[in-house]
Amino acid sequence: LAEQFGGVKDRELTRQGLCDGLVKLANKIGVSNLDKKDVPILGLSAISGAGKTEFLRWIFNNCCTYLPENQNATMLLQKINEGISQGQRKLDNILVLFASFNQESTYFSGEGPIVSTTVERLLRSFMGNVEMGGNTAWKKTRFEGFSTFQDIIHHFSSLQEKGNTGFIICVDELSKLRRGDSSEYEKLMDELLSLSQVCLKGGVFCAIVGTALSIYDFGEVILQLSGRALEPISFPQSKPQMVEAAKNFARKNTRIFKGAPCGDEMDEFYLDVTTSCLESSQRLEYWSSIMDLKNSTETRVTPTAISYVKPDAFTYDEIFLLVSKGLFDKDSWDTLNKVKVEALMNELGGSVVLKPKEGGIRRHMSELLVGKMMLPAWRLLEFAFVEKNRMFKYVQNWVLTETSKLFYTYSPAEMQKTWEIATMAVLELRRAMIWACNAAPGGNDLYPTLKEIVEGLGVEHNLCDDLFNAVSHPCAAECKVTISLAEDIKEKFEYDRDSPCIFYSANDIEKGVEGVFKGGFDIAENYVCILFQMKMYKEATPRLILDWLKKADSRANDLGLQDGSYVVQLFVTGAVEANIPNCKGEWPKNCM
Repeated sequence: LAEQFGGVKDRELTRQGLCDGLVKLANKIGVSNLDKKDVPILGLSAISGAGKTEFLRWIFNNCCTYLPENQNATMLLQKINEGISQGQRKLDNILVLFASFNQESTYFSGEGPIVSTTVERLLRSFMGNVEMGGNTAWKKTRFEGFSTFQDIIHHFSSLQEKGNTGFIICVDELSKLRRGDSSEYEKLMDELLSLSQVCLKGGVFCAIVGTALSIYDFGEVILQLSGRALEPISFPQSKPQMVEAAKNFARKNTRIFKGAPCGDEMDEFYLDVTTSCLESSQRLEYWSSIMDLKNSTETRVTPTAISYVKPDAFTYDEIFLLVSKGLFDKDSWDTLNKVKVEALMNELGGSVVLKPKEGGIRRHMSELLVGKMMLPAWRLLEFAFVEKNRMFKYVQNWVLTETSKLFYTYSPAEMQKTWEIATMAVLELRRAMIWACNAAPGGNDLYPTLKEIVEGLGVEHNLCDDLFNAVSHPCAAECKVTISLAEDIKEKFEYDRDSPCIFYSANDIEKGVEGVFKGGFDIAENYVCILFQMKMYKEATPRLILDWLKKADSRANDLGLQDGSYVVQLFVTGAVEANIPNCKGEWPKNCM
């Protein structure tokens, strides 16, 4: 996957954070009174399968000048030298060594003193052996003359042909080591960071880079027990380069696109959806579904079906609020709870952003306890729904099930009738999310308006101010199927206004309006009806749009709706958007 899509290289912010941390350490070379709290481990935390090991391998293969024609390493060497103070000797080389404690290289209690075992793994990485798994023979025969980390520094520093060498020591999956033997983990961290401190004081560049499943695997040992320091390196969720590479692969290597540089609009839509779904999960393994399409007989790209179960640490409404705040940028810095953070990352595939700190170095545990928990919106579609058991108090289950079925269940041939209800479901979901944010502590406690719900969606309209600022109902909308809007809708309009409801026609030959949303919005004491339909055109000309709007407006009159009490809402593909604003003057009143 990394080779095909460049996945682990799609970490520009992570690489930049690493480089910045190394340069800051370079600036401390030769400082005689260097305190242990000034020499951090550069720590990267993410869930299992997110690519931590692959990123350390990228450092191992791309930041070592011992390897020939290594442009990345040459550039990094130059930046580190720029960070070294005047009067201190510049580096001629960077040596990267790698010690892994992941599932392929587990550490067993009794294997040997942790320091000498790690020394052995570092030296074997120099020989090209990174995984130290099944074959245990190496545990009985060690490199002679190497028992401490300082022995490694002394040996490679004495190679005159390599000049002044700097060291980057990568240690992978420290969480697994900690959970195997916490005392050994503490000792290893103290020895490694003591090495870095001593080397920097003595004029030798030495940086420690480590990975763990949780930020607290660093904090509780390095900050609390060892009294040393941590500089967190971010591991962003966004993967723009990987997304683009996956799309190009699908277009060129699958029968769906037939090798064309750009497929049909619907195929492109589902490809966008699928890569968004994959990007929302931190596990890189799911991206193999794109590669599997090469030999598939599928007729369209389908999002990978990933299922999540609510962890005990969260309620469903907390999950809904977490997603909503992230989507609408309403989240704020808050005190983090360790149990929730680890459940978010390990069981929900979420992430945590720590509150920025000047200088980046964390010296106290309290500095790891303020941040933002982030959960992608797509996660709401990945829980198992029980039809009669409402999951989120802000929204009815039909909203999520209809949206999910559009992406996972229906074929393009079944699409048109499902688009109307799914598109209304998305708007209802946005309403629920805004209301959840507003009702949360620190929110304005106001019900969302139609204007707020459609903001940022590229909506063109000629609504009067009263309609555009109509206030949504706090209750979640129900959804009812009618045989025919023309025959049933007047009767269906007579119902309890405390239950907003979307009426949707099951009639395949229904003309004009496909559905009516009643009771969902109010102007003062008067309810507002929304008449909606989806039209799927390859090219929706202003004349086609105008023709439908007029027919929908006529239907509203047939139903006895009064001017100013309804909105005609059209969702349309293939719109020539530049032409729409110029033609709104011909529209009937109050159209979107």
